[in-house]
Amino acid sequence: MGWGANPAGVQWQTDPAHDADFTASLGRGRIALPTVNVPHTAHLPYEIPDVDLVVNVQTSQTAAGGWIVGYVRVRDTGARFVAARVEYHEDGQMGVLLYESVDGDATSVAAALIGTYTPNSPTVLRMQVRGVDARVKTWALGAREPEHWQVGGRLQQVLTPGRVGLGAARFNGNTNTNLEVSWGALHIANPQQFTVIRGTNNVHKAHSAGTGLRLAHPSVIAL
Repeated sequence: MGWGANPAGVQWQTDPAHDADFTASLGRGRIALPTVNVPHTAHLPYEIPDVDLVVNVQTSQTAAGGWIVGYVRVRDTGARFVAARVEYHEDGQMGVLLYESVDGDATSVAAALIGTYTPNSPTVLRMQVRGVDARVKTWALGAREPEHWQVGGRLQQVLTPGRVGLGAARFNGNTNTNLEVSWGALHIANPQQFTVIRGTNNVHKAHSAGTGLRLAHPSVIAL
């Protein structure tokens, strides 16, 4: 099934073994998690070093027996990535963790408890990674974005470009059934995406989705 394409026509990439667990409806990308401790991730294929993204995430149930997590990955090459995850605890508390992972070995950058959660109520997550600096903030959907960043720190290992991904997992001991974690309203400040029609002297040329383009006469902002 998968998530199809984003508004720019670029296809989401998923592990074929888990593709049936990815569905899209009502403007949300949905992830079913039938198996404990098996992360499911969907990627966009852009190879970018720095990113500023906003997305919202929700879980369909309160965690039972073990945590549920929804995570964002950037600079993801498969073997290494930087991630921010929203952690849904069994007691109704919610946390956020910023970390680096290299060859399956995760190193925490910063973590915090951020309040309580209600199933099917989205939490907005903003993640910003620039050079060696990374930071994350969260807030309830519909509320004003807070000025302060809840967690942040300096990266030590994952500094090269990679893909952007959204995913979810449930940890050992979790007993939820028919669980779903879903994502909505993803906005990435870079790379910028446009739908364009190229035409010169009434001659039109098609481009495949995701083709890099440049303006012949870019706008100049006055100082």
